[in-house]
Amino acid sequence: TISSQTLICSPQNVNLSLSGSSATSGLLYQWQSSPNGSTWTSITSATLATSTQSVTGTTYFQNILTCATNTAVSNSVQINIAPTTTNTVPYFEGFEGITLNNQLPNCSWAASNLPTICQTNTISGSNNRIPKTGTKFADFRYGTATTGDYFYTNGIQLTAGTNYIASADYVTDGAAGWSEFSLLVGSSQSTVGLVNIASVTGAITNTVYANVNGTFSVSATGIYYMAIKGIGNGTPWYLSFDDVKVSVAPTCSVAPFAGTISGPVNVNSGSINSYSISPSTGN
Repeated sequence: TISSQTLICSPQNVNLSLSGSSATSGLLYQWQSSPNGSTWTSITSATLATSTQSVTGTTYFQNILTCATNTAVSNSVQINIAPTTTNTVPYFEGFEGITLNNQLPNCSWAASNLPTICQTNTISGSNNRIPKTGTKFADFRYGTATTGDYFYTNGIQLTAGTNYIASADYVTDGAAGWSEFSLLVGSSQSTVGLVNIASVTGAITNTVYANVNGTFSVSATGIYYMAIKGIGNGTPWYLSFDDVKVSVAPTCSVAPFAGTISGPVNVNSGSINSYSISPSTGN
């Protein structure tokens, strides 16, 4: 049984069942659907006590139960489609909001091969599948596409001319075969037009979480998507990652000094290779 009002991603199947129904023989079931909760249409072939239906928009369901000449109508349930999720910077995703394995953080995330290659986890697992923080995380399973598989975040509002830092933490099972873990940015949840931000390539075998990060900017203000890419052959098991972040890069500026320095002046160079004092003469 589903609750009286349920929020789902689109498209998604919902499993309908009756609570407290009798096992008495001779019962006839008919599931009905409605776009508004008042005009009902019987669903062809949905004539059992349970039914699975694909939902792409707000839909109501109810069941007509018939025994001989007696008829009863179940309470109706309303299924709503989750709205589009967007975020501003600072952005952070630690996967702590998921409630099931292979559930994406929200309906506006996407993945290229869920759940076969792209996976999420609510608890630690075998082959060094562990979170960086909290208890939940994501991973790439072995045998990705040769060009890589991808997770795509929901949309993030970015401003032209601003420098950002993107980062994520990653760990493997230790077996050779992982050859790339990258962060990219694009204007859609696809590989088209993706721009690389930071990559780890070569033999990736770390069994303790490491960080990859890089700075980037965008040419036009708007909604962008972070892509997390993994490439691995069929030898290793899992490359896990956690704590995806986007923040504004810090800036550093030095204001000119307009005053007068009275000597003597002692300068400790420390790790500075060269320096100058201007003006070079005077008090």
